[in-house]
Amino acid sequence: MVDPSTVGIPYAHLRPSGGDVNCSQCGAQNRPERKFCRSCGATLAAACPRCGTANDADDRFCGQCGEALAGDPAATSDGAREPRPTPDAPTAERRLVSILFADLVGFTALSEDRDPEETRELLSRYFDAAREIIERYGGTVEKFIGDAVMAVWGAPIAHEDDAERAVRAALDLTADVPRRISSEEGVQLRAGVLSGEAAVTMRAAGQGMVAGDLVNTASRLQSAAQPGSVLVGESTFRAASRSIMFEPVGDQVLKGKALPMTAWRALRVIAGRGGSGRTEGLEAPFVGRSDELRMLKETLSATGREGRSRLVSLVGIAGIGKSRLVEELERYVDGIVETIYWHRGRSPAYGEGIAFWALAEMVRERAGVAESDEPAERRSKLTAMLSEWVTDEQERAWLEPHLAHLIGLEGAAAGDRDELFAAWRRLFERIAERGTTVLVFEDLHWADPGLIEFVEELSSSLRTRPLLVIALARPELLDRWGSWGAGHPSFTSLRLEPLADGAMRELLLGTVPGIPEDAVQQIVDRAEGIPLYAIEFVRMLVDRGALRYADGRFTLDGELHELAIPESLQAVVAARLDSLAAAERRLVQDAAVLGLSFSRAGLEAVTGLDRAEAESALRSLVRRDFFQLNEDPRSPERGQYAFVQSVIREVAYGTLSRTDRRDRHLAVARHFEQLEEGELSAVVASHYLDAYRLSPDHPPDLATAARTRLEEAAERAASLGSPGRALVYLDQAQEVAQDDADRNRLAERAGVFALDADRTPIAEERFRVAVDWYGRTGDAVGLARATSHLGTSLMLQSRVTEAIDLLSAALPEQVDLEQRPELIDVAAALARALMLADRIDDAYRVLERAAPAAEALGLVDLTLQLVITKGWTLATQGRVQEGSALLRGALSTARDRDLTTARQRAAMNFSGIYFVDDPVAAGAVAREVAEWGLQRGLLASRSLLGNACDVALLTGDWDWILDRYAALHDPRASPLSQGGIGSAAAIVIAMRGDPDRALEMTRSYAEVISHSSSNQDREMLASSRAAILLAAGDAPGALEAVRDMPSFASGATLYSTPARAALWAWDLDGMRGVVISEARRRGRYVDAVRLLREASLAALEDRRDQARTQFRDAAAALDDLALPVEAALARLDAIVALGADDEESAAWAEAARAVFTRLGAAPMLTRLEAALGAQVHAARPATVAAATSAEAS
Repeated sequence: MVDPSTVGIPYAHLRPSGGDVNCSQCGAQNRPERKFCRSCGATLAAACPRCGTANDADDRFCGQCGEALAGDPAATSDGAREPRPTPDAPTAERRLVSILFADLVGFTALSEDRDPEETRELLSRYFDAAREIIERYGGTVEKFIGDAVMAVWGAPIAHEDDAERAVRAALDLTADVPRRISSEEGVQLRAGVLSGEAAVTMRAAGQGMVAGDLVNTASRLQSAAQPGSVLVGESTFRAASRSIMFEPVGDQVLKGKALPMTAWRALRVIAGRGGSGRTEGLEAPFVGRSDELRMLKETLSATGREGRSRLVSLVGIAGIGKSRLVEELERYVDGIVETIYWHRGRSPAYGEGIAFWALAEMVRERAGVAESDEPAERRSKLTAMLSEWVTDEQERAWLEPHLAHLIGLEGAAAGDRDELFAAWRRLFERIAERGTTVLVFEDLHWADPGLIEFVEELSSSLRTRPLLVIALARPELLDRWGSWGAGHPSFTSLRLEPLADGAMRELLLGTVPGIPEDAVQQIVDRAEGIPLYAIEFVRMLVDRGALRYADGRFTLDGELHELAIPESLQAVVAARLDSLAAAERRLVQDAAVLGLSFSRAGLEAVTGLDRAEAESALRSLVRRDFFQLNEDPRSPERGQYAFVQSVIREVAYGTLSRTDRRDRHLAVARHFEQLEEGELSAVVASHYLDAYRLSPDHPPDLATAARTRLEEAAERAASLGSPGRALVYLDQAQEVAQDDADRNRLAERAGVFALDADRTPIAEERFRVAVDWYGRTGDAVGLARATSHLGTSLMLQSRVTEAIDLLSAALPEQVDLEQRPELIDVAAALARALMLADRIDDAYRVLERAAPAAEALGLVDLTLQLVITKGWTLATQGRVQEGSALLRGALSTARDRDLTTARQRAAMNFSGIYFVDDPVAAGAVAREVAEWGLQRGLLASRSLLGNACDVALLTGDWDWILDRYAALHDPRASPLSQGGIGSAAAIVIAMRGDPDRALEMTRSYAEVISHSSSNQDREMLASSRAAILLAAGDAPGALEAVRDMPSFASGATLYSTPARAALWAWDLDGMRGVVISEARRRGRYVDAVRLLREASLAALEDRRDQARTQFRDAAAALDDLALPVEAALARLDAIVALGADDEESAAWAEAARAVFTRLGAAPMLTRLEAALGAQVHAARPATVAAATSAEAS
């Protein structure tokens, strides 16, 4: 409890009369009859057993309530007074109380494998921690029940804020107790608080003090709370809502209660007791500093417990959260029972002659002196304050003039420095003799040297007093006062670092509930871990109307573009810049032109400083937290400097005039050009581009220099596997291009990079620009090339029919391709489109026309593209080995010649067709080439990785699928390119028990595929949905999804899912629809799948012996192919079809169960146990039995 004016003895130092008395000065225990402490000689006080008021040691009756104190003869004398009940006699009352129930969640699991003594020790730590926190807030532990605790406020002593105290205690319990009792994960505490009237037996603590419906209801409310949370009832909410933030959780149905109960969840403390100090503006939650706050709480507790002074230094840049951390400590102190004497003062950053201002603020606060008070009133208040705190008259006479001088009263004597320090120090010594005292010095970096010396001397001189000094400062303090804190034996320095992204997100979501995700991400990126920056960005958006509050949440009004720096934040950073010497400020501005990071040599080239001057200035700016130096010996950027926050760089850059910026950008560009290092091409390009944009006349020479360097940067980025970045550079190059020919050439090249970056809509847009330009200028070669690219971009968006129309129109039937080689590219794209549309014969005709021409002209890349398409067409005609051989050769050639697109296409087609023979080998090729492509930044490789995921589903490499999905899923990219990975991840999630989430995942690309003319895309969607529905136990729904598979209709399906859906649905007609198809592609895997379908059909037609043999052979074939999941599913199919009583079912079940258990496939285990518990003939639907009987007859 913060009490800056009331004299009192800390509650924690008192014990009821009749027992041992703890000394309020040194804490030593004394017998009740003692008047003075046996350890330090201080006068002892005793607490009244009835009301708890402190009384002198020789008092016979309590001065507050008249209760007899221990040892009072009047309490037992027959004639002295009316007899009264003994202090220990219980009495019954009806009182308004607040009940807290809390219990541990996860304790049973934590203790079940522990030794009983270890469990007892754990519970002891829990009980001690809970009791300490409850009593800290003035509560009484009523009882412990197993791992639950019940506490009461309002009895035996009532306070006006009992409900608030109970909620504060509950929040501390949920936050601190699990950490204090166990370091293991999974242990949490939940609590419920209820306020109301109850029957109370006074002086019966530990013996059922409180009884009634309120107690039972509080217990039920706690049971409804989520782990780690606190629920409260309506009365508690109303009583505590000024100082605690709550959120409604609606009506709670409580066990044993006829009607539901409205409840609220307590979130955090937002003000002092009774709502004091509460802000009505944006109230940001306290996040990311729980460890630091815990350290301050523990330091405060140790200060009071040990009676020794401590000095804590909180250091961090502006806005990092120093003041907020201390505010949270003050709110905590305001809620606990112990009286803490709190003082706070700030050193201003402006004005002259304000020495010791922060200290003067503390004295004014203690005396209640206001700025508006007349001098006489100030003097009167100072005199009254000294009379309250200093009992010795001569000491008061010595102190008053020195304190009057400190707070600026006219005519006050100054005295020398040592005497002034001694007098000021004596005041706080006398206050600390009454109880734990806290002095918070804010912005100590602005303080005069005298105040800094006083703060150090104060905490060192009063070592034997419970005095906690907290100094808040920016890093400049350490620059000015290098020995800060060095002489204090109990000095703690805590440097606050930027918050992690997760904490920043929590900060934003707690400040503005419902803030859109894109706004959150932009603010987190821009704020860089500085809470003040984030809040100022939010205030800017609210002030400008970009964020609007309605219906309990914030919404974004319009599209959020790149965030500008709020004026309030600019002022914070600009003030820091203005605190620098002129030369240092100019150096920061020059560094801002170089970028976020820079070398000393680069800075010297721009500024003209010599090495010694530059090094000296940089060291100073590093100490003051403007720059940081990379000194990691392992880093390639060792020796480089960087701005501590990008906001500093932006504000510094913004202070330069346009002319100064342009001149400096040119100087930087020319400096880097002289280094002749290729990796700097992007840096040079960006500086030329900025110089061009800052030149009002846009000189052509600057435009040419910028375009040339941007093209170099684009090619280098692409070569380093960053086509997305290359696309950005080429778009910038188009901006400065001086003629249409350059702009269209750049557009076509940008389209190529957009394809590699999996930005197919952007690629289509760029290629259409190029096609239009080449068509208007009559450039036949360019037109053919751009048309081929445009057709490819359409195919990648599943607009296959549109691509065929475009490419067919560009490829005249009668043209000799050897005479028009540019059209071979068009022919290759057309053959691929026809292949995707399953127009195999048409594709083959185009291939036969184009391949000889490409071979004759030595066009290796185009020849490979045609061979790759041909390999697929051969395989789909049943010539799998021939097609595979062609594709192996194409893979080898593409790898040797480093032909990126050809290598990926060859791997895609090979893994697709060889899957029918050896899925593991096919998947290995797909995974190898896809990972190679992703390492080079080719995000289109995600499509190829989908083939690898199809195999991983069968081999059981499910965690790898989920890892790759998490790493590569990009909502901005084409849904089709991610469909393979997404489908596989969705199936895994369904197989592990969450089919609803799995179906939701497929919806992102289902809409796109619904408009697709690609059979492959529709096959992927339908087969994945069928597998998910099977995992959900919906076999009829799965069979319906199967009917949407193009391969089902054409009789070319390669998957086991259709037969499995028909079998599990006991649908004989559906099964026959699967089996009658005669696939054109043959191989070991597809043969095993075909055998599995035949076994399922035989079982449904009651040909059990044949079915058993075929199931056995199919499972063995799948084992040989190293496909454990598919083999386990085959054995599950056998048990479903033949029943648990079949002679081989036990062995099949054991093998399948081992696989499903290892993979966590809970739905499959459930299906297996259901099949083992069913009688197959009894389970067969009548339709199946009737159809079988009819055919038999």
